[in-house]
This record gives sequence, structure tokens and C-alpha cells, in this order.
Amino acid sequence: MKEFWKPLFMGVDIGTQSVKVCIFDSEGMMLAKHSERQYMHVPASGWAVESPGLWWDLIVKSICELGKNPAVSLNQIRAVGVDAVMHSPVAVGPDGNLVEEEVQLYCDKRTGGLVEDLGKEYASAWYQNLTGNPFAPHLMGIKIKWIKEHCPEKYEKTCKFVSAKDYINYRLTGEIATDYSEASGTGVFDRKKADWSEEAVSLLGLDKEKLPHIYESHAVIGTITAEAADETGLPAGIKVVCGGGDMLCALYGSGMVKKGFGFDVTGTGSIVGFYNQEPVLNTDITNVRHVIKGWTPYCCIDSSGGGLRWARDVLCKKEIEGIDGDGYEYLSEQAGRVPHGAEGVLFFPYLQGLRQMELNHAKGVFFGITPATSTEHLIRAVMEGVAFEHQRYYEEFEKYDVINTVIHTGGASNSPLWSQIKADIYDKEIVVPIHDECTALGAAMLAMTGTGVYKNEIEAAKITVGKYKERYEPFKDTQSRYREMFEVFKEINQALKKPFQKMSKIR
Repeated sequence: MKEFWKPLFMGVDIGTQSVKVCIFDSEGMMLAKHSERQYMHVPASGWAVESPGLWWDLIVKSICELGKNPAVSLNQIRAVGVDAVMHSPVAVGPDGNLVEEEVQLYCDKRTGGLVEDLGKEYASAWYQNLTGNPFAPHLMGIKIKWIKEHCPEKYEKTCKFVSAKDYINYRLTGEIATDYSEASGTGVFDRKKADWSEEAVSLLGLDKEKLPHIYESHAVIGTITAEAADETGLPAGIKVVCGGGDMLCALYGSGMVKKGFGFDVTGTGSIVGFYNQEPVLNTDITNVRHVIKGWTPYCCIDSSGGGLRWARDVLCKKEIEGIDGDGYEYLSEQAGRVPHGAEGVLFFPYLQGLRQMELNHAKGVFFGITPATSTEHLIRAVMEGVAFEHQRYYEEFEKYDVINTVIHTGGASNSPLWSQIKADIYDKEIVVPIHDECTALGAAMLAMTGTGVYKNEIEAAKITVGKYKERYEPFKDTQSRYREMFEVFKEINQALKKPFQKMSKIR
């Protein structure tokens, strides 16, 4: 029975493979959810795009479906928070129209040449000290520079470049805005002044007036317009907060609000890192502002869960036909049939390359295949390969903080086998939050804070998150084998850099 008096909060989450809309109460309990699938398109090697128009259509459909749910009423919604895939420049024209129907995703690597040229022409250390980040293909400012150089007519037609969640906020409220988590990932953000950098904007040859105003993630930027209300069924006048990047909302919704914890968010792509008060100036590490005070130094793989999806669709296409669900449970069962280490088979999860400049052109690789290698070995190698790549980053993070526990979220956290593999390879405790939709919850928690339910983000987190449904301790009998294989993994990784670059030119 619906409780019409109870205020509820909506979290909208745009991921690479799906759009989800969830409704929570003020204590973080999810009362209803609707999701719609989507897929990125790869129109050329190294490219990856999706349609903002489709994002909006799927969100409208999801909210309308929730309006039919007997467990909730849209009239109970007090505020909305949106999160989405980061680093995707949506070009909005003066009339609010989309200048480009498809936009570059975080994993799009077409800007690789620009990054190499910038690194040669300008001091990367100076740039990183200014922005908190080294030159990298994923930075939204560099993607905008690519548009200006290759599609100058579209650049000129653009009134504002906004991120994915900012575009949805615009469709909901008619207001153009961004938050610090997204702004800090553009490469034109002054980390010390906490505002757009005149120097970085000039370096990239961009126009500052094409960038939106920056707000705190919990700040109310507007209300649901009459037009958006007609499309979605949400009452006009509901408050909408600025929201944040999907990674940061996932961390916030999983309890990442203090030092001592690491995080592993593994969906289509994956991100590992830790919470810190300031950016870490290291050319192998990216930094973005958290949706709360502080920063999140991190590294990522643009196709980790995407690698497992490839294994499902290519290696196990016939086997998963007729199986209920998405087939990933079947993959875990198969991988569990072979011993840890996959009998010497290694997988390098670089299907979409890496964001580090020297591995920008990397591709996926299996190493150690013999006539005895089975599909099960390959699936397990994919899971272990992602964890080995993450461990390369955790070794670097240990220079800056002691990480004893890693919060594991994203689709991979649903696999007990993959969680255990990570605990064994990281040699750290892995915890899985009790909430299944941490990302949408994080966005909804920002809406709770922005409307005064909680006095700040930390108070909201104390009430709603920090509980775990699973804990995985590393098995000591796996340590020797995994340590040996990890050393080989690092050695091969270094040896592959030049061949990857040569093959990129051949491609």
C-alpha cells in the first residue's frame, strides 16, 4: 500500500549498458527500480559513442513505468539526483537542441594523437600541477578540442558543452550547470582555485563561455519544468540537484567518505582508487573531485566487465542461449572449474586501450595458451587479468595511503568468485555494500542533502550507507602462485608497449 505522506527521492543513473531510475526513502531503502538496456556504438577503431537523445528517452520510459508501480507514487518524490558516465561532451545549441546526435564516451580514444602532441609541446608536469591530471585521452576538454579541430562547424554552433548528467538535468529543469566532480575531469579546471582555468582553456584553444557554471553536487539547480512533467509524469516544481559523475556517486553511495578504504567499481569499465584530501600528482594517476569535500585519485580500465561481456558473446554464445538472466552467473560457474592462475593463462584487459598515454593504443591479449586451454581457462583468465591490472594500480596507491579494505561495487560485485579472486590478488579484504544500486543511491543522497533532510553529505552517509552484505578475506594458499603470475603480468605489460604502438600505425 502506498504511503502518500512519506517523502521519497529519485536517483537517475546513466551507465554504459543501461539506464536506471530508482526511488529511495530518506534512510536509503530502495522501494522501486526500473532499468532499460543500451549499448555503446563503435563506429571506428578506438571510438565509442552513445546518444544523449536515447538517454533521455530511456529515462522518460523508466519514470513512466515507475509511475505504474503500486509500491510508490511519483507525487511522493521530493527531489531528484542524476549521475551518469563521465567525460562525455554533449554539445547543446542556443535553442537547447543537440548539435551532435552521438557523443564521445569516456573510453573513446580518438584524441590519442592530440594527447601525444600536447605532451610534446607543453610541460606535462606544469599542466598536471595546474589541473591535477596529466594529459590523457579521456579528459573532456581534450575531447572538445578534437571537436573544434575536426568538426569546427559543430563547435561554432555549440552554446554550451555539458556532461551527460548535466544534459539530463537541462532536460528536466531547463538550467545549464555542472558540478565539481565533472568539472575536475575536463582538464581545464584549476584545482587550487576550484574554477575554470584561464591558462588551460587558452592552451587547448577553447572558449570559456562555452563551459557551464560550476556548483556543489548537492546544490539545487532548478525544478522540474512543465514540459518535463508532461513527458515523465513527475509533478512540476520538484527540486533537482546538480548531481555528480557516476563513479563518484557510486563511491558516495557505498560509504567512501574517509581515508583508509580503497574502492573497486567494476561495470563495463572499472575504476580503482582511494579517498584523499588533495589530488595525487603522479602521471599514472587521474584525480577528480569527490561529490563531497576531497578528491579521489584513481586509475581505470575502460573494458573490464566489457572484456567479460566479450567472452560471453564470443566464447559462450551458444552455451548461454536459453539461459535465464544475462549469462554472467554461468561464466562464473565455468571459471570456477579451473584452479587459480588458470594454469598459466594470462589476459591483458585492454580491449578499449588504457588512458595512460603509452598504452593508449593497447588491445586485449591472451598469453600462455596451450592445446589444453579450455573456454573455462579463458574466462577465468579474463577475471584474473582485470584483477592483475588493478593490482598494478594498488601498488602505486600504497605510496600515498595504507589501504586495508576495498569496497567492491558494480556488476562484478555480484560474482562471489570474482570478488574472491580480487581479494586474493590484492591481498586485501573485499567488502560488498548491502545496497545493490549504490550509484543511484549516491545521487539520491545528494538530493536528500540538497533539500535539507540531512545537514550535510556526511550525516546522510552515516544514516544510509556503510553496511556490507559480503566480506571476502584473501586465501593464503593462493598467494604464492598469484604473486609469481603478477610479476610476469607486469613484465609482459612493459614489453607490449612498443608493439601496441607499431600495430596502431598499421591499423
